[in-house]
Amino acid sequence: MRTNKKKRIRKKISTARTITMIFTCIIVIGTVLLKLPLSSKYGQNISWIDSFFIATSATCVTGLSPLAIHNQFNAFGQIVILFLIEIGGIGFMSIPVLFFSIRRKRINFSTRILLRDSMNLETKSGEFKLALSILKISFLIQFIGATILSSQFIPKYGIPQEIWFGIFHAISAFCNAGFDLFGNSLISFTEMPIVLLTISLLIVFGGLGFIVWIDLLQIRRKRLSLQSKLALATTIMLILIGCTFFSRTIEYQGSIINNISNIFFLAITPRTAGFFTLNYGTIKQYELRFCCKVK
Repeated sequence: MRTNKKKRIRKKISTARTITMIFTCIIVIGTVLLKLPLSSKYGQNISWIDSFFIATSATCVTGLSPLAIHNQFNAFGQIVILFLIEIGGIGFMSIPVLFFSIRRKRINFSTRILLRDSMNLETKSGEFKLALSILKISFLIQFIGATILSSQFIPKYGIPQEIWFGIFHAISAFCNAGFDLFGNSLISFTEMPIVLLTISLLIVFGGLGFIVWIDLLQIRRKRLSLQSKLALATTIMLILIGCTFFSRTIEYQGSIINNISNIFFLAITPRTAGFFTLNYGTIKQYELRFCCKVK
């Protein structure tokens, strides 16, 4: 019995080490790519510490950056950041899952264990199909979000740029990363309720986590787990509390739908996403009542 326990512990430790090493390699590769003049506008180099910080922030989907993404990086650099966000948000094991799915090859046992641990799957079989289903749903939600956002950006930026902006911000929102290409997050979109509501819903769907998605996918065969129930109940409760708080502390001037979309957005994004529609630097400390004019 003791021998079996020791073997299990060793397997968990080796799996944890593998996951840590892969994440480290992803960050290192991202750091090198962002450091290249190929990634920066006009060939301007950035420091190693800045490229390392941004690569780490994108992979860990924190949204923090010492540089303005839209000013510093060209299309290639922005694509690198987007891939790091996607890998960090959905999980690095999404790459081999897609690879084996496209090649239609069987996944080996060690990769199954790594997949199960990296995505916090408790199932002892069918983890590949389950992970593939999660990826399909994730990409479908991101595609729908990108399509809606792109349609809203057309009047402002034109077709080529609006498609890219739609894709980038849909993925950034779904992965709860908070990176933006506007320079002032979503301050310019306080009068565009469809944009705010789409971003908000993407944040909620992405923030639920894989365990909840797995339970929702299997709801026909079993009941929701306690963790999923708590996650869903807490999410709804925090949104309601946030909406109540911001509806009483912010004065809006404009249409009802604009007011609702702004309040709903503010109730969701401060918890995890990093997007904002208010310049928090202009808000006085301890001031509960401030004004955001929406015409």
